[in-house]
Formats: sequence, structure tokens, C-alpha cells
Amino acid sequence: MLDLHALTVPAGVAALTDISIAANIPANDGQSAAGVPIAPGAILKAWGFVALSTCTGLIEAQLISQDQIDPINGEHWGSSTSVALSLHFDAHLPFLRGKRALHINSTAQNDLAGYTIDKYPTPGGADVKTFGQRIMITQIKVGALTPNVWGTQIVAPANMIPAGRYALLGAYVHALTNHSLIRFEHADFQGKKPGFPVVDESLAVARAVLPMHSPVFSGYGHQFLAMGDIPVFNCTVQGTGLSIQLLSMTADTPEVTLHLVQIG
Repeated sequence: MLDLHALTVPAGVAALTDISIAANIPANDGQSAAGVPIAPGAILKAWGFVALSTCTGLIEAQLISQDQIDPINGEHWGSSTSVALSLHFDAHLPFLRGKRALHINSTAQNDLAGYTIDKYPTPGGADVKTFGQRIMITQIKVGALTPNVWGTQIVAPANMIPAGRYALLGAYVHALTNHSLIRFEHADFQGKKPGFPVVDESLAVARAVLPMHSPVFSGYGHQFLAMGDIPVFNCTVQGTGLSIQLLSMTADTPEVTLHLVQIG
């Protein structure tokens, strides 16, 4: 099971700076210590940054951890000019000690967020080869987001979907100012919150600010499939039990389409 947590910097940074401090944990995030997984057994599967406003460009990004083979240099991506509004890097780094420090340098002192996606050995994921019939729940309107706060929307379709067991392949997100982070809550996830970075595809094309090339960004509706870890949950006649969380630095009112497959 994947688990996404974020660190936000409303004021931005002007030099390569460690943002893994308590003051940068957004409200409702759930992590008790910046840069530290919420439970034992975590393996870092991805990390990155998204610029949450339209005028911030990302120049440098770095992950430093005592668990790396080179904890001095870590993983360091850089460019002499602003070339990205989003960065996503795959990883495989078991957590043993210390904290993971996310460092970032941007062109303007504006809103940005760093994130980590951990994998936990939680059973019950979907086998990507055993999909059933597809369902797409569309136009889930999320209430206006409060900047720097994870906003929550319960998934409650007007016409309830059939009871059963569902795999969540991914999502389409629209009506964003720019980039955002999305994650999901369900009792079956055992406290973990699987998620991924998102970009409003139509706005990105219009502004010529396409995100970094990655299946997580290009595989709209299939992000969990691209990451190779698909969350599964049970839906009853009483409701889906599923909630969506979105993080932005502007008062967006996003619209979300979920891509589900019934597997039981």
C-alpha cells in the first residue's frame, strides 16, 4: 500500500534549501515528524516537487537520507535555468533511521510542495492482470480548497455504484490553477493514504508548461497502475467509504473523475 505525505513552502525558496521541517507540514497531512514515515517498514518508492502557482520554476531538487549509499550528495537533480513545474523521481529506499531531507531551489519565491510516496507491506493489492469491469465515477466536485490545507471530499455518487471490491487505477483532475497533490482515504487502507501528483492537462497544454516526462503525469487515470501498486477497497450498499484529499496553494474547486475496476 502506498502512502503520500507533503511539505509545503508558501513563501518559496531562493537557494537550495531543506524544507523538511515541522513548520512546512500542511494541515491534515498526518505525519508527526517532517521527513519521517508514519510507520515502520516503509520503503520510499517516489519523491518529487510540484509548483503550486504558475510563476514558480524548479531549478534544483535533492533528496538526502542517512539510508542512501551517498548521504552527502544524495540524489541531486539540477538545471541552470527553470525547466520544470513538476518533478517526479522513482526510488527504492528502505527507511532505517534519521529523516529524509527534501531540498529545493526555485526561480521565484512562490508556492511549492515536496512529497514522498512510501510503500508498506500491506496485503490485499490488486493483481494488474485480473481486472474486471470498469467503472468511471465522474464530476466529483471538491469544495473550495483552503491554501496549505488538505481538503477532503467524500465519494458519494448520486447513483450508488454496485457493492463489491474495487481497484482504484487512478484519477483525472480538472479545474486546477496548476499542479496539485491528490490522495485517498478508506478504512481498508489501514491508515495509509495512497496518492500522486496531478496536473490539469488542459491548462498545462494551454500554458506550455507540461510536467516532467513520467508515466505518473502522462498516464491520466492510470497513475497507480504506472506506479505498480493499486489500492483496493470494499464498497457496500451503504456507501463507498472512500474519500478524496487534495492539496493546493490556491482556492481551487477541483473536479475529479475516478477510474475504478470491479475485481470482486
